[in-house]
Amino acid sequence: MQATIETARSTVFTALAEAGFSVERIGELKRGDYRAAIPILLEWLPWVEDPYLRWAIVSALGVSWARPVAAPALIEEFYRAGDWPHGYKWAVGQALGDVADDSVWEDLVPLVCNPAHGHARQRVVMAFGRLRQPRAVDVLMALLDDRDTQIVEQALDALGRLQAGRALPRIETLTTHPDRWVRRAAARALARIDRTTRSSCPPSMSARRATTRRERRRTHHGQLNMDGEVR
Repeated sequence: MQATIETARSTVFTALAEAGFSVERIGELKRGDYRAAIPILLEWLPWVEDPYLRWAIVSALGVSWARPVAAPALIEEFYRAGDWPHGYKWAVGQALGDVADDSVWEDLVPLVCNPAHGHARQRVVMAFGRLRQPRAVDVLMALLDDRDTQIVEQALDALGRLQAGRALPRIETLTTHPDRWVRRAAARALARIDRTTRSSCPPSMSARRATTRRERRRTHHGQLNMDGEVR
């Protein structure tokens, strides 16, 4: 097994060197633009048995220039990831959240809706806040009932970024949630949606009435005309 691990490690770094990336650790790629290395990392990710090398590859794939080409491979890795090393599955979810877009929507929905994946779904749920899928709001609203409060927080933040006005009544119910972090996330979402709603809507009837009352008061107390006379 050890020989296999060392062989795979050597092969990965040899392939990178041949592409012009002479590094001793995957993390060193992040010192510059390594988009030409993305296809190599994607090719070797399924074959590397060293868990820490896999982790390093996953981390290197979580960059904007790997979007969305790395998303399908990271979805597969997410399902394949176990509980060891501790935190690895969360790291895969983090990278997936960074590269996911609408092209993998159908694969993302069952992933985020499965509570068995626990906290590892967090960054993927967060990514829903930048998707243009009309159904994203429905999925996020369903996640407000998730038993994991961290998922509820991320769903609230994503709804706020999507400025989901129709989610306001449901979000308002979470301002009294037992978990203070959920309450804070609900308040943030409400503030963001309310601010957007106010800026995009015409003046309300009450605002128009207030303006009319002010104008009447000015007329009652008198206003100066162009000649300086009260009229």
